[in-house]
Amino acid sequence: ANASLDDIVYSTSNGNTTSLDRALQRAFDEGVNSVAVVRAAQRHFQRLHRAAGSVAAGNTPDQAMKTLRPPVFFKHAASFRGELQTWNVSRLAGALEALTDAEIACKTTGIPAEATCRRALLGISRQAARLRGNRG
Repeated sequence: ANASLDDIVYSTSNGNTTSLDRALQRAFDEGVNSVAVVRAAQRHFQRLHRAAGSVAAGNTPDQAMKTLRPPVFFKHAASFRGELQTWNVSRLAGALEALTDAEIACKTTGIPAEATCRRALLGISRQAARLRGNRG
């Protein structure tokens, strides 16, 4: 399940909607709870937000990543570094707000939780794809 969650959060933050859709389906087929998926994404985006704040304060992405605990897993370091170039503090705050809204909706609205989770993550992933395309 941890590998599935890593695939989900990195696909979301990198804007790879095709990979995200496959990873979500695989996780749901394996019985991973929608709220657990949303919370994994929240943790990832919180770490990005912390690191982006450090970059905004004048640190390099590598310096910012070294301050995170636990440290970024070495296999994900290049991806995380790229995400820091894509996402700024305010956009990350918006993504975190969307994830919080999705968690609340999963727990309270009666709308199928998997659909709520999928809609929120795909929306964030599409935003990442647009941001990566606009970096020029």
